[in-house]
Amino acid sequence: MRQSWGAALAAAGPYRRAWVGRAAAWTALACVLAHGALLRIDAITGQYGPVTSPAWLAAVQTRSIAPPEAIRPPSISWQPEPVFLHRDGVTTRYRSDPYTYIDNARSMTSFYGAHFREPVFPFATRTFLGVLGGQDVAVSFASAFFSVLAVWFTYLLGAAIWSRPIGLLAALGLSLDYDVVSLASLGWRDDAYMAAVTLCAYLIVRWWRTEQASARVYRLGSLHIDAAYMQAVVVGVAGGFAILTRIMAVSFLSAAALYMVLARRAAWRRQLTATGLALVTACLVAGPYFVNCWRVYGDPLYTFNVHGDIYSAAEGEAAWKGSTAAYVSQKIARRPFEMLDTVAQGLTTYPFANKWHGLDPWLAGLGTLASIAAIAGLAVFASLAHGRLLLVLLVASLVPFSFTWTVDPDFRFTMHVYPILLTAAAVAFGATVRGVRAVFVPGRGRLDPARLRRRWLVWAILAATALAALLFFGRVSPSLVFAEALRAREDATVTAGTRDAAFFRRGWSELIRGQNVSMRVATEEGALSIRLPEEGDYPATVRMDPFPQPLGDAPEPLPTVEVELNGVTVASLALQWTPGRVGAYGILLPRAAVRRGANLLVLRVKRAAISGTGRIRPGLTAGSAVGLWYVRVHPATIGVKPS
Repeated sequence: MRQSWGAALAAAGPYRRAWVGRAAAWTALACVLAHGALLRIDAITGQYGPVTSPAWLAAVQTRSIAPPEAIRPPSISWQPEPVFLHRDGVTTRYRSDPYTYIDNARSMTSFYGAHFREPVFPFATRTFLGVLGGQDVAVSFASAFFSVLAVWFTYLLGAAIWSRPIGLLAALGLSLDYDVVSLASLGWRDDAYMAAVTLCAYLIVRWWRTEQASARVYRLGSLHIDAAYMQAVVVGVAGGFAILTRIMAVSFLSAAALYMVLARRAAWRRQLTATGLALVTACLVAGPYFVNCWRVYGDPLYTFNVHGDIYSAAEGEAAWKGSTAAYVSQKIARRPFEMLDTVAQGLTTYPFANKWHGLDPWLAGLGTLASIAAIAGLAVFASLAHGRLLLVLLVASLVPFSFTWTVDPDFRFTMHVYPILLTAAAVAFGATVRGVRAVFVPGRGRLDPARLRRRWLVWAILAATALAALLFFGRVSPSLVFAEALRAREDATVTAGTRDAAFFRRGWSELIRGQNVSMRVATEEGALSIRLPEEGDYPATVRMDPFPQPLGDAPEPLPTVEVELNGVTVASLALQWTPGRVGAYGILLPRAAVRRGANLLVLRVKRAAISGTGRIRPGLTAGSAVGLWYVRVHPATIGVKPS
């Protein structure tokens, strides 16, 4: 009997450990969610004050147990929002879209009613208006609710991609991020879209893994249902509500459907059936809203096309009227290289670089560490089948925003990919632990050699493709955009800063960042490569200063900068010094020196004779070098070429 009990306990060991692991993970997640919710409530209280009802929520906002100082560092605080007077005479602390959501929620007669805003977030705001007795702050609580949901879904995504601890680590990052918490209190719908995208990503990955594992079948009485079909229906429902949160969700849902069809190893009929089932379900969930928009506005995609006027007005073209598709199409037709460059940045550097800063208030340098880990984690994704699926979702979800991000480069428009990036950062940590364990613990974490070779091959192909793209868009594309602007009769500018390697050649220092202006410094001569589209006389403006900056209003004699284009001297500029303003010098790039295509522009420093009193720092003299801010070339003056 004792042996049988021992055998039973031994057999139950794995199940017991699994149960304990799940219980510990969910307990930790509950703590993360509770703390994240308190942070967001604290932000709402700091900016909009406590609610008047219900009493229990007001008590939470003005709590003495776990006060704000106990849940956040002193560096994090929120200031009261100003009061705005609107055209209709209403005074409130909300403006722009949040005010629109409040107004829409109060006038909403049905969930699928036609409106230029998709219905999920206004409906959630209407629900919170009911809970809070009609107070405007309901829109903030709606945002905070979805923000907490996104934390939960981030845990699910991380657990599905790698493990529960990795999911917890990613969820903790999203829960604590200052920028995310701050935005969650302001009443925008971006938190709802972030939650919707993260939920869909989790469900799509789960669908993929269900399909890859086996052709499981659920039995409901005499009815047998394929597990993949059930997963497809669930994805379709979530996808439909994602579209009803923001119509842009169509981009990543379509990409997911295409990837599932092309990349899965199941039979074609089964693939197409499951994917078609997901798409039909999404259409059934979202369709009535677009039908009503068609019936009321005459355009089923009214919620998408209405933004064309907004984008054009933001760019100073208020007279232009048309759909969003027409707005993007005319920009592509007018400036194709500029749009290609804009999209490339919108899919890579822009949505990545504007994250991470919100982690630094908790620990200095944490954001930088997390961003580096995320790059490594994305490389790990590329080596995994379901990781590549997640990369497809990430990139496809950014495509609609990549065309227009320069109009309003706000963090919130790409916040929906932050959970995926945080998951990548956590996965990098998990992969490091797994790699160390494989080295020091024999037999643990070893892969089949053939499978390992396939992973390395796929990773190498993707890495080479990414590297080639980065080189093109970092070194070639800016030069093409420069020439295209001149061809379109617009100014083109070379600025010291991001992606300036396409222009700055020999003789320049590393970038020196100032409070308002960044510069590169040349001590002898500095060369720039600029692409000019045609022969002609090009007026140009050079913004530069002597370096180091002289002290006082009457500095020693300053150097002269000789400007040379393709070996021909075109100007000699005597530098001036005005404290608080970078010097501006007009020059002409003459037709005789201009080449169609690449041109080499050289700034050569001719030092002035400086007395012994001109030394301002050990080893440096006032104006011993030149610091360049930018060179702006104006469209060519085209005339008859002299004989």
